Amino acid sequence: MCEAFLKTGYDDPDVILIKVYAEAAEYWKSGNLAEKVMYMFKRITNQDTGELNLNQTVELE
Repeated sequence: MCEAFLKTGYDDPDVILIKVYAEAAEYWKSGNLAEKVMYMFKRITNQDTGELNLNQTVELE
């Protein structure tokens, strides 16, 4: 299965595994240029961007 992702074997000395512990994650909507432009405009002009909901933060257990 490793070969499917890395195009190499699991015994390759140049491949390392990184273990990450996260408390929260943030994700962003993509694909709608008009929403992004409106968000950037509101940020530049110090207006509230809360109603646009372009990003969400998720607390992880």
